[in-house]
Amino acid sequence: MFYINFFCTLLILTLILNAKNEEKINLSNNIYWIIFCAFFILGICLRVYKFSQIPAGINQDEAMAAVEAKSLLEYGTDRFGMRYPVYFTGWIYSQMNVLMSYIMILPVKLFGFNIFAVRLPNLFFSIIGMIFLFMLSKDMFGKIPALIIFSFCAINPWHIMQSRWALEANLLPHIFIIAIYFFYRGLKNSKKIFIYLSMFFFAMCMYCYGISFYTVNLFLLICAIYIYTKKILPLKEIIYCFLIYLLFSWPIYAVMFINIFDIDTIRTPWFTIPYFPYQCRQKDILFFCDNPILQLKMNFVSLLKFLFQICLSTSSSINDFGAVYICSIPLLFLGIIYACKNFRTEFFIVLTNFFIGIFAALITSDIDLCLNRANFIFYSMIILIGIGINSFINKKNFYVLFAIYYIMTATFCSTYFNEYKNYVAEVFYYDFVEVLQYTKKNNYEQIFITSNTQYRNSADVSEIITLFCHDIDSKYFRGQKKINGKTYTEKYFYKDFLKNHAISKKNTVYIIRDFELRKQYLKKFKVKKFGRFYLMKSK
Repeated sequence: MFYINFFCTLLILTLILNAKNEEKINLSNNIYWIIFCAFFILGICLRVYKFSQIPAGINQDEAMAAVEAKSLLEYGTDRFGMRYPVYFTGWIYSQMNVLMSYIMILPVKLFGFNIFAVRLPNLFFSIIGMIFLFMLSKDMFGKIPALIIFSFCAINPWHIMQSRWALEANLLPHIFIIAIYFFYRGLKNSKKIFIYLSMFFFAMCMYCYGISFYTVNLFLLICAIYIYTKKILPLKEIIYCFLIYLLFSWPIYAVMFINIFDIDTIRTPWFTIPYFPYQCRQKDILFFCDNPILQLKMNFVSLLKFLFQICLSTSSSINDFGAVYICSIPLLFLGIIYACKNFRTEFFIVLTNFFIGIFAALITSDIDLCLNRANFIFYSMIILIGIGINSFINKKNFYVLFAIYYIMTATFCSTYFNEYKNYVAEVFYYDFVEVLQYTKKNNYEQIFITSNTQYRNSADVSEIITLFCHDIDSKYFRGQKKINGKTYTEKYFYKDFLKNHAISKKNTVYIIRDFELRKQYLKKFKVKKFGRFYLMKSK
């Protein structure tokens, strides 16, 4: 794969360096929309083929979002009993964004509590995001650039992969591109309803992912200064926009306020603004970590790896291809250069989005390993790559570019829909989900489950995946009801079996990791292997 990437990158560089002012591509209206429909259908197929099967298993964060959605549907509370919180208690020591779970309520109600329903919202918004990207690009740059940008998005590895699982943070780029579309329409259209509508979607971004506090807000601040100095909007309209944004976003700022100043949880008849005594996520941000200088150096290395698509996380990319195809990197830089040379309001919006993403990457740790932390930047990268292609494409080099991306897409799809399951088996706990589903079929009196799933002593991860796989009622989880005469804590136990011994008891089952298996267990228990996990029950 290295040689294919190298050859394709070299070929694209050659095309760029030898590009001449030859006849640009000109399509009839019918051909244009045929190509659009072809890529739209291809994009949907790549996102729905074997949907809910690939990636197999479930990630702990999507399990968390699902469990919270089910509890909200059934009781109007999160799993801890908090009524409609604007921020979830989540992992207790690390909190979680709420919008995905609230959106997830409807598909769970319609299709049941299963992986298909849980992953459906992000699939839906990914497809909607593609459509809004096309409409935005068409308004900004015209028909041909929009078609190029849309076509690239349809085959983009990151966009395909993130659409197929339910990480709540991955709602951010889709909600944000919708917001930008209405924002731009509002700037160009005398009907200010569009820009007011954009403020609603910008506000919704704040409930998608924590990085919105220093990405979306910074974007809005810079845009406000720009449109005021350029006299695009009067100060009165900017103030109206701010008030509309604040109307829908103030509860999340209230969460920040009461947690900074240690104020008790605020409960209203409609929602709860929670105080969290335990917090750790702020250390992922440069300004709150223990060693800012060292962290800045590490973040810079992560940024370079991200920009050049080297060794990225496996949940939203495959290393052999990168998040945007490795061979597209020269096109990204070409797009940036072209946008800077031909600077206008449209390029200002895209470049502001991109460079705020760069800034966010510098102050946020491990963006190469956690691509969701960089997701704010991806749509602007796709646009800039499309602009880079449009800046030199002509009838002669079109077929070469088409062949390059056909090869890359075909190879990517072959890898993703075949070998990929092995790449991410641990990330999505495929074997752990299998053994939990196996135990669900039997009514065991007690279930002992290893705490060594994601890492040593990660009982919270073991528990949240168990809550999902066993479809555990949140009142039962809280100890407010019994099933078969037992409370939740009398049936489910999460232990480190490197420190604890499994004792053979009737109607009791143990789920342990491979490195926790002891020789004496083979004599006392019936043992069944599930990948890295073993199921043990008394003989």
